[in-house]
Formats: sequence, C-alpha cells, structure tokens
Amino acid sequence: MSFLYIKNGDAARQVSTYKEKVSDGRSVQISGPDSFLFSLLTSIEGQPITVISRSQQAARVDFGQIRGITVSDAGSSIVKVARRVTVAIHTFLMVLSGRYKKVVCGVGGSRLWMAWLASVLRGRPMIASRHNSLLTVEMSLITRLHGAVDRWVLRRVSRVICHGPFLKEELCEYGIRDPIDFEVPLVDFNKINSEEEKSPSDHLRIYYIGRVEREKGLVELVESVVQINKSRPTSLCVVGNGSMTDWVEQQRKQFNAPVKYLGAMDRDDLARELKRNCDVLACPSKPDFAEGRCMVLLEAMVLNIPVVAPNYGPFPFIVESGLTGVLFNKHNVANIQAALEEIGSQPGYSELCDSISRLREQYVCPPRLFSDAVNLALP
Repeated sequence: MSFLYIKNGDAARQVSTYKEKVSDGRSVQISGPDSFLFSLLTSIEGQPITVISRSQQAARVDFGQIRGITVSDAGSSIVKVARRVTVAIHTFLMVLSGRYKKVVCGVGGSRLWMAWLASVLRGRPMIASRHNSLLTVEMSLITRLHGAVDRWVLRRVSRVICHGPFLKEELCEYGIRDPIDFEVPLVDFNKINSEEEKSPSDHLRIYYIGRVEREKGLVELVESVVQINKSRPTSLCVVGNGSMTDWVEQQRKQFNAPVKYLGAMDRDDLARELKRNCDVLACPSKPDFAEGRCMVLLEAMVLNIPVVAPNYGPFPFIVESGLTGVLFNKHNVANIQAALEEIGSQPGYSELCDSISRLREQYVCPPRLFSDAVNLALP
C-alpha cells in the first residue's frame, strides 16, 4: 500500500536524517520538528512512501521504499509564484496518477486544493492534516480568501486530523466533521532536570524561542523587557532564526537594550541552557499569527519553567494561568510587561514551578501520535 505525504519543511533533509539514524542503528526519536514524518515512517515500515515538500533548495533522497523530494521555491517574487504554481500542478498530477493508494496532505493553499481535486477525480481517499489555525479575521484580504478556500476543501476531504485540542475545537466550529486530534511526544528531560540546576542570579531572565519575526510579538516583548529593566535587573535571550535577527542585535548595540541573540541551538543544548538560565519563557504571538499548538511552551513546562502567553488561540489550551504560567489579554506592551512581572515575583514563581513538575507526565506520553491519527483516518 503506497503512501503520498505532502508536507511543509524540507522532506529530503528529513528523510536523510531518518536514513542516517536507521543506518547507524540509533533510535528514531519521535519528537521535535521531524516528529510527524518520523512517526509515520516508523508506523508504515516496509511500505513504499513518497514525501514531498517545498523549500529553499531542491533535493531528493531515497532510502529503501522511502523517497524524500524537496522542490525549490527560491528566487524573486515572480519566480516564486511560477514555481509554486508548478508545484501545485505537479501535486495534482502525482495524486491523479493513481500510484498512491493513500494520500496525506499536511499543507494548505494550492497544494491542498490540487491534491483534493485529483483525489476526487481518481476516487482515492485523502486526509488533510492541520497544524495551523484557520482563523484569518485580522489578516489581509488575500489571506482571508485563501483561508476560506482551505475551509471549503477541508469540509470535503475524506477526513481531517489536527495537532491538539484547540485546532480540533476550531475545525468543529467551522463545520468540519469529526476531526481526529493527535499530539507530539515531548522529549523526557528527566535526565537534564536531574543533572542541571538553576544558576543563581539577581536578574529576571526571560527567553524567547521560535521564529524571529514581527508577527511573533518580538518588538513588543523587547519593549516590555526594556521597561521592566528600569525597575529591576532584567534580560532577554532570543533563540531561533528569522528576518529580525539583525534588528535584535541592533537593539543591543545601538540602544543598549538588555537583549542577547543566541541564534539557533541544538535541542539538548537548548534544554540545558533553559534549565540553567531561564526564569520565564515568553511567547507573545500576535492575533494575526495562525498558531496551532506552540510546542515550545510545552517543552518549557516539562523543564519546570513557567511561561507567559496571550489568552487566545491555542494558548489557553496549554497554559493554566496561575498554575503553569500567566496569560495576558489584549496584545500590547503594558499587558506583556505586567504578565512578566507577575510571573517573576516571589513567592508565586516557586509555586508555579512545583505545579509544572506535577503536570510533566501528561505532556511526555500523549495517547495518540500523528501516525495513529493517520491510521484511524485511513484504515
């Protein structure tokens, strides 16, 4: 039974990583950014599967019955549009060919639309895997139209699976029947928790992890930290990649802001860094960023680190305000600042850490993985 999995990210790189782990006899850890694919590959071991994605650099990797294809969409705006149209047509033809008995589409937009249309014409079942919010009310007209077509198609595919309870509830509200939710198992950081201790500091040490982009609320977060630093020693460390990395460095060099850019970090190194030096993790995403689950908050809580996040989207499904972190309402500097100051105060901080420790196990061993949801949707 052959599979076609259409996804985001770099499929060729992910298959290459899987190949290296299996060839070296290492265990394949189903967590982190590769978890969806690794979960599926482990589940269907021995069955042929083609995994295709769109990213900066074209590549192809074959490993036994597994084929990973990354199609390039790099170039100028016109070139990108042309390449994306080409990829959508290629997706349509792949599904229409009939070589694939099961189709899993983990993307939105033209590739989702073309895959669904071809599956209908070919009479093949296709499931859609949703990872981001469908809410587009505060976005541009083009994005809202894009979202409306996505929702129309999602109501008509064979089945929809989704990452986490927030997306399941949202899908139901949009009239999508019986979505199947799944979770990604978090790395059990028990070893790191036992080996590393919090280093003493008189600073409130705030960390941000994720895409370094404006829509993630980074500007407001930096302004909040600058304000807090006026009354008590406070610092912000930014981890990740994105278009605003130079801006972060500029705030430190030109304006003497208490901000440090650490770049991207290895998973275990980052966990140790957080365990030693992080007092609170901030995730101030704006309402116009379509968050679906936000795994970094769950990973922080497994490390006994309280979090600050907005009171909308997936965040109320993750953070219990006053128990595992603090949720703020309207997205502005004053509210972010107040939430950070609240969570950094004593004795509330130590109480939060105790609560998080008790909740760790439910995040490390989820009841249903991505592969389980695929198998339920495509028996």
